[in-house]
Amino acid sequence: MAAASRPLLSPPARLLPAAADACALLAGGTIAASPEAAAVGNAAAVGGIGTTVQVSGTALTGSAAQTALTQVVQTRQYCAAQAASSLSGTLGGATLAPGNYTVAGTATLGSGATLQLTGDTAAVTVVHVAGDLVVKSNAAVALAQNRPGNVYWVVDGNVALEDGTSFPGVILAGGDIQVQGRQYGVTALMTESNITLNGLDALDGRAAFYAPNQLLGQRIGPCSAPDPCATNLVVNGGFEDGTNCPAVLGAFGFNGLAGVVCGWGNADSNLGSRAGSPDWYHRCGTSADVRVPINRMSGGTQRAPRSGDGYAGVYSVENNGREYIQQRLASPLLPGQVYYAEFYVALAPASIRTARSLGMAITTTAPAVPATGNQVLSNIVPQITNGNNALPNSVNPAWRRISSTFTANGGEQYITIGNFLPDIVNGQNTLEFNGPRIGSDPAGGAYYYVEDVSIVPVLNENYTQTLACDQSPVTIGKPCLQLPFGYTFSWSPAVAQPNSLVNYVAPTSPTTYTLSVQSDGNIVQLYSWSVSPARHSFATLGAAGVDTWLNANGGTTTFSGNHKVLGNLVLTNGTFELTPGTRFWMAAAPASNGEPAGRIIVAANATLRLNNATIESFCTNAWQGITLDVTSPNARLVVENNSTVADAKYGVLAENNYAYPNNPSPYETYYSITNSTFRNNLNHIWDESMHKTTATSCVVENNTFTSSANNMLAPYSGLRTYEALHVNSFNVPDGAVSIRNNIINEAVYGIVTALDDFSRVHVTNNLLQNIYTIGIWQQEGNNSNEFSGNTVYLNPDYMFGTPQIGYASTAVGIYCGSLAYGASPTSQNYVYGATPGSVALPRPQVGAVAGQDQLLEKNYFRDLNVAMSTLNGQPRLLGNFVVNCEEAVRINPATSSLSNPQVRCNRFTRLSNGPAYAYGIVVPSTMQQNLQFGSNSQPGGNRLVNIQEPLRNDGNGTVTYWRYNSGQENVSASGSGYTVVNPSSLSPANACSPYTAGVNAARATGGSLAYVQALMDSVARQNAPAYRLKDYQGEIVRYFASRNDLTPVELYLTRLEAANPDAHRSISLGLLRVRRQQRNVTRAQWVRGELLRTAGQDIEVRNQIKLSDALTSLAQRPVRPGQRLLSADSVALRQVALSGTDVAEEAATRLRYYYPQALPATTRVPLRPATATAKPLEAPVATRLNGASPNPATAELTVHYALGAQVRHAEVQLYSLLTGKRVLTQTLSVKTGAGRQVLDLRGLPPGQYSYRLVTDGRSGPAKHLVITR
Repeated sequence: MAAASRPLLSPPARLLPAAADACALLAGGTIAASPEAAAVGNAAAVGGIGTTVQVSGTALTGSAAQTALTQVVQTRQYCAAQAASSLSGTLGGATLAPGNYTVAGTATLGSGATLQLTGDTAAVTVVHVAGDLVVKSNAAVALAQNRPGNVYWVVDGNVALEDGTSFPGVILAGGDIQVQGRQYGVTALMTESNITLNGLDALDGRAAFYAPNQLLGQRIGPCSAPDPCATNLVVNGGFEDGTNCPAVLGAFGFNGLAGVVCGWGNADSNLGSRAGSPDWYHRCGTSADVRVPINRMSGGTQRAPRSGDGYAGVYSVENNGREYIQQRLASPLLPGQVYYAEFYVALAPASIRTARSLGMAITTTAPAVPATGNQVLSNIVPQITNGNNALPNSVNPAWRRISSTFTANGGEQYITIGNFLPDIVNGQNTLEFNGPRIGSDPAGGAYYYVEDVSIVPVLNENYTQTLACDQSPVTIGKPCLQLPFGYTFSWSPAVAQPNSLVNYVAPTSPTTYTLSVQSDGNIVQLYSWSVSPARHSFATLGAAGVDTWLNANGGTTTFSGNHKVLGNLVLTNGTFELTPGTRFWMAAAPASNGEPAGRIIVAANATLRLNNATIESFCTNAWQGITLDVTSPNARLVVENNSTVADAKYGVLAENNYAYPNNPSPYETYYSITNSTFRNNLNHIWDESMHKTTATSCVVENNTFTSSANNMLAPYSGLRTYEALHVNSFNVPDGAVSIRNNIINEAVYGIVTALDDFSRVHVTNNLLQNIYTIGIWQQEGNNSNEFSGNTVYLNPDYMFGTPQIGYASTAVGIYCGSLAYGASPTSQNYVYGATPGSVALPRPQVGAVAGQDQLLEKNYFRDLNVAMSTLNGQPRLLGNFVVNCEEAVRINPATSSLSNPQVRCNRFTRLSNGPAYAYGIVVPSTMQQNLQFGSNSQPGGNRLVNIQEPLRNDGNGTVTYWRYNSGQENVSASGSGYTVVNPSSLSPANACSPYTAGVNAARATGGSLAYVQALMDSVARQNAPAYRLKDYQGEIVRYFASRNDLTPVELYLTRLEAANPDAHRSISLGLLRVRRQQRNVTRAQWVRGELLRTAGQDIEVRNQIKLSDALTSLAQRPVRPGQRLLSADSVALRQVALSGTDVAEEAATRLRYYYPQALPATTRVPLRPATATAKPLEAPVATRLNGASPNPATAELTVHYALGAQVRHAEVQLYSLLTGKRVLTQTLSVKTGAGRQVLDLRGLPPGQYSYRLVTDGRSGPAKHLVITR
């Protein structure tokens, strides 16, 4: 769209008066050029003109220059005073009609950008720039019919033209003008200051500047930049283009007169009056001497160009006089590359003599004809000559080709064409008399026309392409291939468009297509495309829409080659082996609702074995996957030896046995998956079946599980793997599943196990990368499980727009829920968070979450918001290493049987590249109980290095911490709660070994019945310290649960109801959890009734019961992520998640698993400010962001906050979730206490945003904001 313009008000016939209008270069200071430049017209400089500036007209200095300068100043003032339309300072992409425009500040034409001017030959355009004018490399101003002499750039400041620009017109500047590199426009430069011209190339006509009065007539230019698609490295090889049409002989430039042939120059232009003067002939020539086809040297006959409208002419005359034309190539030649070079010559009819040799020299520098002596470049050996082939020696209309191939040394970038032989060589005259010609040449020399010069790399390129699975044609050819005149091309085999350089092919079998580029029959370039269908040479299996039953009859059926599977395959009675190289392409059409179709069902007494074989989708839709049928006996799967399973909803699916209530005896399944790849499956392995014996002890080892959002197939396009390994099977120790030495990349959940059952798993030495929500998740396991040697790299990126990752979620490395009894070791694992600043808007990152009875031992956590967080019960955090985490340990409230987590012998370190502020152990304000860490006989033993607040208590109870009697454990207290730090009588040498001493030793061994009965008596009598009584309660439940005999606990509860109501409640909650995990619904209901009867008014109890009910329902009616929960279960989970009670996080984690977007950001793990100021036993700084309203917002947003007394500077920052960039900052009034601030949102587009409170450079947690209109 053209910008609106204002017409010039009564302009004079010419804006510039005559003196200035005749100057190509005019400066109030000096004009300097390096290496050289030319002025076509006059040049004027008050301060002087450098010797490297060639002037075709008159060089003016002193008062004469001052006169012209005064005219420039007056013209600038006149133009600036005119009414003008406002124009943006970003000139690229605009279109300007004739008229006046003004830019308020600096104007920039960006790199590669184009500004289009419209208008006819009389149109005048003036652009006034109040600041500087910057024209970046390869930028261009494109003219319609406009003449450059009628385009004025009036610039108040400085002007900078970079290399390769095309900027036609007259520049009138107040500041300096600097030109750097080749210029393709036809431009006049005038300034009140200095002109500096650097890096221009006099050889190719790109070093010349033109007086405005010479930019009004017929023209061909400006010279265009080299075409990147051009095969020919010679610019303007056909002599078609020039900055002006030729008017006289010598248009390549000589004796101070600049050349006008684009791309070309004169090799002896340095010789002044002695220089040769190569000629340019063109149909647009303005005099008879230089026209085509009849010209000065054609003797009245016609010499038509071989191509186009122009050609060149060079002399070789006696007394060793020569003419040469030169050019700098579009790009330097490459070392070792073979090139084909050619040019065409014809003897001019008026030539008296003929020459024995003409050639082309390709050199790294531009050779210059000697300034003294012979004007022959006899020291140059041209690579391309006519050799022993005689040059044209008669008036023959045919042009003669001179060509050859050569190998470049590298760096050659200049060509020179002419006669490189002196008059006499070995006693023979190289210029031969050839008799009188028509219109005999008075110079008496040999004169040749030159045409169609080219240098082309000799190529033999091969490409390989594969058709898409739907057989859509692929593109072959060279769309960016501009061939020199006379070059031809051909295709083999035949293609649909033989005359096009681009074709579209879809062969049904592998085919190689060749594109040959020839010059006069010589193949110069050869391109080959080997195109193969993605799916070819296949057999068909099954039928669409039905089950195809295959029976191996107790033997082995093998498959080889490629197979297209149309429906479901059901395998029975024997082994079915896909041998090495076999591919099954699953091609079942999706259901009408988009649900993937097509299964391979391993049914009764069948084994499916993949041996270096592949099963994947045939085309663009996912398939269902391999299913192990749990309703049939002996379904077995073996995937091994570099096999691949890809593009499925479930790579492997073993249904939940409980999904078949009418099956009285659910069958076991077995799988062994080793040394293979699972790729782009929504879920790689989903196992909820049964494994009870060593014969069904499954193995997942040494595999790669990966996905890419760009490669997932419909209906999961743009998603990632949701669960890599879901092993929630029902098994016993003999049937444990081994998950070892695997690589998992790009998954929302990495390894999920024991959600509702006592799954036995060994998860060891796996590498999990780019995990978005939970790396390893054991919700309800047992002491047979093992989690060790694993490495998890979290990816906390929110990735706005994906349905799989909720903004309210937290990225967790290892999530260990509650155990029924014993201890499940989680040891020597490594969890890494994203380093600060690597993610624009990260979600919280937590290394490990530990629930009831979990053991975290000797793990390593780095770059996290929270290294270890407790859920409930008495998790043990022993000997872990925490580096560069904002919080090492966060103790969350727990109302179940235990409340004294063991935090011992850990090392918390903040390095110099870590967070600005770090905490050791943090007790939040929601804590209601008293806590004790360690004892006199079992102190904490935690080492803290550069941690500002080792123990922060903001809870409502008393925290007691026992430390070493040594400065090596320097623990100080802070926060608003009451904290006591006691030195023990032990030294560091004997305090941390072993970890499990005292009560923990009894737990490790299970204790004796007499010992546990003593604990029961102590709890009932309350004759031990409170923290000990809490430990005892857990020991009681664990002891009887490990023996699968909880009846004594139920009887014990009747005794506790009156004796110790708190213990009655805590033990009942623990018992309820165990009964649910055991799927003992009857006894769970009894415990539930007891809790409601005795503590039904307790909000914590009610929410724990509500959560237990929902999880019991989910265990009885298994639901997968994305499937609809029962309304009651969904409501219950949401209510508990939003309750703020001790089990809120557990409920939120489960609900997010089913519905990632179900909860608000307020339910995720809260983060601390990056720094804090707190003193022991003093109230914390009450600085907080309380929220904002309305949300969603339209025009305004009111932010509510509170500032502490020590805050010196505060501001609210608003970020775009789409770009990650800050879009608004509002400084707040620094007043202690509550405040509010109204933000103006009218300048922001609708979308998703976040806002945060920043005090004294410290950022608080971000909150979500939606702006609508």
